[in-house]
Amino acid sequence: ELAYTDTETLFLPAEVLKPDPAEALALYKTMAVHHWAQTWYGTWQLAIVDSLLARSEQELVWGIFAVLERWRLDAVIARTLPGVYRQMLPLGAEATVSSAWQEVVTTVRQPQASAATSLALIDQLVGRIAGPLPSATEYHGAFNPRQVQLKLQARLTREREQLHLLAGKLLQQAEDEEDVSPADATDSNRQTRTRKPTEAFTLVPGEADSSGRVTFLLQLAGQTLEPPDSMRELLGSIYQDLGEIPDDYIQGIGRRLYDASQTGGEAGPGYATGGLDGADRLLRLPEWDHTRNRFRMDYCILREYTINPGATADGAFVTETRRKYHNLLKSIRRSFEILLGENRLERRQQDGDDIDLDALVQASIDARQGEEMNPAVYTRLHHNARSIAVMFMVDMSGSTKGWVNLAEREALVLLCEALETIGDRYAIYGFSGRTHQRVDVYRIKRFSESFNTLVKGRIAAIQPRAYTRLGAPIRYLGGLLKQEPARHKLLITLSDGKPEDYGSYYGQYGIEDTRHALLELRRDGVHPFCITIDKEGGDYLPHMYGPANYALIDDVSKLPLRVADIYRKLTT
Repeated sequence: ELAYTDTETLFLPAEVLKPDPAEALALYKTMAVHHWAQTWYGTWQLAIVDSLLARSEQELVWGIFAVLERWRLDAVIARTLPGVYRQMLPLGAEATVSSAWQEVVTTVRQPQASAATSLALIDQLVGRIAGPLPSATEYHGAFNPRQVQLKLQARLTREREQLHLLAGKLLQQAEDEEDVSPADATDSNRQTRTRKPTEAFTLVPGEADSSGRVTFLLQLAGQTLEPPDSMRELLGSIYQDLGEIPDDYIQGIGRRLYDASQTGGEAGPGYATGGLDGADRLLRLPEWDHTRNRFRMDYCILREYTINPGATADGAFVTETRRKYHNLLKSIRRSFEILLGENRLERRQQDGDDIDLDALVQASIDARQGEEMNPAVYTRLHHNARSIAVMFMVDMSGSTKGWVNLAEREALVLLCEALETIGDRYAIYGFSGRTHQRVDVYRIKRFSESFNTLVKGRIAAIQPRAYTRLGAPIRYLGGLLKQEPARHKLLITLSDGKPEDYGSYYGQYGIEDTRHALLELRRDGVHPFCITIDKEGGDYLPHMYGPANYALIDDVSKLPLRVADIYRKLTT
């Protein structure tokens, strides 16, 4: 069993059999150091690996390169880790080599030699060497460029994405420090004080660290910044794999997080990208900063999309949901039909269908006492005409993946069936987002649309996406609701957790922005309500919505059963 590395993991033998335990431990340690050195000192840089795999006579070429790298790395370890090198010496005597090999040994052992030096010497040796290659010692192990290439390619793809996301987070933090208040937020100074979404970092070389490796600094708007530790480690890893930071890694670094084109690929946990048309609207909205006790004007960039039902437009999901909840759906319809049939007896009317005996007795008493007799002594049966408009906001954050997403969609189907029974006006929008530069709402049903095949397909196509920046969607969708000509207006949020997003939008900041957005709606006559499956919702929902304006559902499977019932009680 030979030791080897794929650049992410050191694979060592399960056991090393030596008569002397100290010798076995020294061999084990030497194996680990040698294969660590392969990665640290550039044996496996991508350009080297690609070149090895592109060569003909691969077995011979790989063998020659392995010999040269063994000699080079042993010399590097002797210079940098002399104590370890002294332990290596007894583990393998240096083999006698031909003159062709002797010419290159001195070259690869020089301090300035690199893996590229070993690669360049291969052609010098091919055709000049005869017989077997110089033997390896026990600690040198195996050598497999193909396995390494797979790991390198996957890691570089992942780390390039992480680099852009980290830089984007830094950009947001820089923007969060900007202080634009309502009083000074005129159009002219917004342009000078608010960073453009496309502005980005550039990367410049710094001083070498204690190990002699290149470090990097960030530049933004003429300022030089020290990268955080996480980014420094990421840049070091990329540099180790490539020997450089390529231009396409650094041009526009930080822009991707804010670029609308990012929806073309996965941009983070739970960030689904399929099923969207282009944005229908783009606008700026304020955000409440409780730490400054004022708005950040035009701070959030909100995009409205229409969910494209695609293959789900055949209505199969709605049909299956109706079948699954057949008995419950009949019960829901009956309970909602009762709302339609309810009449209200209005008492003390000046004209009507019958005598209000209580009012008549009181009027007679007043007359006997010399007071003017009140003519409002009739009752009138009044049909209870409903005038309700409701906006449903559906959480489409990444945390709704799986059962929560299914339960939300099923609940919407049952709710739509019930609302169609009583004729209340309703709209359905999803919400998600990623930073204040990327607040997204997804149109599922407008107030003016019927519960048609297209809407059914959009419900079926609801997917988990990114994070939960809640204040801006509430302000935007509440604004749409306020335009509806109804006496009673409700905004109902279906959610699985508290508002959280990148940067400062977590904890109390997100809660206070959401609470302020809800207070703004209440002042305009809209009644907000939240239905959540978050078991910790009782910790923050009373503060955000008020003590009687939310409902906790302890089991996600109950969501389809409870939502319609909660709505019926809210609107009775």
